[in-house]
Amino acid sequence: MTRLLVVLCLTAGCSTPRAQLKQELGSRASDWLKCPQDQLDYQELDRLISTTKVKVSGCKREVTYKLVESRWQRAADNEPVR
Repeated sequence: MTRLLVVLCLTAGCSTPRAQLKQELGSRASDWLKCPQDQLDYQELDRLISTTKVKVSGCKREVTYKLVESRWQRAADNEPVR
C-alpha cells in the first residue's frame, strides 16, 4: 500500500495539504509578518514529491519558506525556523 501511494504521488504530483502548511508555518509566519494567522495566504512555489517552497503573505507583507532536510527555513536568510 505504501508503495502504491509513493507511485501515485510521483506520477500525479502530490502537494502538502493547506491545513498542514498552516499548522507547520502559521504561527512562525504570523510572528514574522506581524499579521494574524487567519489573514495569511499560502502559495506553493515549488513542488517535488511534496511542497518544497511556500510563499506566505498577509497584511501587505510576504515571506518565503523552503523545506531543507525536513525543516522549514526562511528562504531569504536561510536561518532555520524554530
